[in-house]
Amino acid sequence: MAMLAELVDAVIGGDTHRDAHTLKMITPTGATIATLAVGNDESGFTSALAWIAEHAPGPRLVVGLEGTRSYGIGLARAVQAAGIAVVEV
Repeated sequence: MAMLAELVDAVIGGDTHRDAHTLKMITPTGATIATLAVGNDESGFTSALAWIAEHAPGPRLVVGLEGTRSYGIGLARAVQAAGIAVVEV
């Protein structure tokens, strides 16, 4: 069985809230690449996708989000629509 670190170039974790989300991109071994705070709205989702494109070290990405059925649903949908895997954490 493969480990996640062998399958992705980066992992993005998201702490979702009613008004804003905080994202952190890390390498498969846990080193921080970048962090970002965005609003929980279309502008924030667009900014998050641009940030991912700018900082991702490769195309193999996974985004782990809290609250994909509540506060994180908009961001989860935007990320999935961009072709990036999303998992609930």
